[in-house]
Amino acid sequence: HPEKGKETKKAHKMEPKPLKVLIFGGTSFMGRSLTLLLLHQNYQVHLINRGTNYWKNDTQNSNFITQNAIIHHMDRTKPQDFKQNLTKIIEDCENWFDFVIDFSCYDIEDMECVVPTLVSKVGVYVFIGSDSIY
Repeated sequence: HPEKGKETKKAHKMEPKPLKVLIFGGTSFMGRSLTLLLLHQNYQVHLINRGTNYWKNDTQNSNFITQNAIIHHMDRTKPQDFKQNLTKIIEDCENWFDFVIDFSCYDIEDMECVVPTLVSKVGVYVFIGSDSIY
């Protein structure tokens, strides 16, 4: 019990920073589900995609994603612009992402415009080779 007349200092709890996740694609199928899951668990989610929105008929989730994720419209078929924009995003995020999940890598050129830029700036890189079952 504190003595009368003496103030007690409350310890301030530092809130942990949310984990940062960079998702390439993330607008359809598994990507959309993962994006929603991570946002609901308070991750800081950055989506990189061409701007194609497959959520048009899913207004509730579409609004939630667009209001809570940081969305960057970029196109891997333009590698110089893509690398330059990716570098800027990484710098803006203190040169670190805890996770990168790649749903939109279709060939070696797609990989080549991403991996060298991410070296030593990512905790875990997850490559999703296919989200289809044949």
